[in-house]
Amino acid sequence: MYTLNKMEMKIMRPIDADELKITLTDWIRLHWDEAFTADDMAYAFLEMINEELTLKMKPVVHAHWVPQRPNNRTGKAYIFVCSNCKKFAIKSRQASIDEMGYVFCPYCGAEMDGG
Repeated sequence: MYTLNKMEMKIMRPIDADELKITLTDWIRLHWDEAFTADDMAYAFLEMINEELTLKMKPVVHAHWVPQRPNNRTGKAYIFVCSNCKKFAIKSRQASIDEMGYVFCPYCGAEMDGG
């Protein structure tokens, strides 16, 4: 039986799972009639996974919204600055910055999770 060694299990790389599904499905359709042992199939699948292209990923940047110039009467801010890129986001008076969908900075892509 083919088993992964510890080094193979610890290495992580992002791949396109949708492309891998297509590759595996095509292989199964092509080899459906042939007699394969579980070891043969496991080895073939591991080879296909290893050959799948590595996706280029950007590191995740964490930031938060910094409120600017709160309203004198209400104390609420309607202008926010990204702590990462320092660009402004303006919200309407009816919705919070989160309700407007600004969980990511629209300029730099930073994830607004308080980082």
